[in-house]
Amino acid sequence: MIARFAVVAVATTASLGGLYGGATMAPGTDGAVNEKHAEQASTTLRTDLIATPLILPGRINGYIIGRYVISYDGAIVDERQLPLTTVVTHAANIFFYRNAAETFWVGGPMGVDELADGLKVAINETAGAPLVSALSVRQLDYLQSPEIRQPVISFDN
Repeated sequence: MIARFAVVAVATTASLGGLYGGATMAPGTDGAVNEKHAEQASTTLRTDLIATPLILPGRINGYIIGRYVISYDGAIVDERQLPLTTVVTHAANIFFYRNAAETFWVGGPMGVDELADGLKVAINETAGAPLVSALSVRQLDYLQSPEIRQPVISFDN
């Protein structure tokens, strides 16, 4: 019983920490920006690592870890005062929760291009506007529970 509580506490802490970090970090740029390229750099976001637990019926199988490059409409972000990194993190979590069984690392038909298109749609749905014009995957890893030195967490018992 205590082990289940500890697992839930760790997962909750990690999720809330990611949301807090995403809300407090400003959108990234590509390094030094001169005035000539300032507008272009302000509409590009390079995310930090976004980790989502892969939840299948009754257990956490592992974690999906990704970094993305997103081209977005800065006017929509300014107009709606969107916390962009929080919107992206939330949309990525929703997308992977919805599509856990279809993702390519579980043996389903989804590839990286379909995944990028799906994330783009999820972010635009979360923002309530056509915020993202392009999304590319910089890094995508799937770590199974044994690879991160913890057993598959099951709540069926």
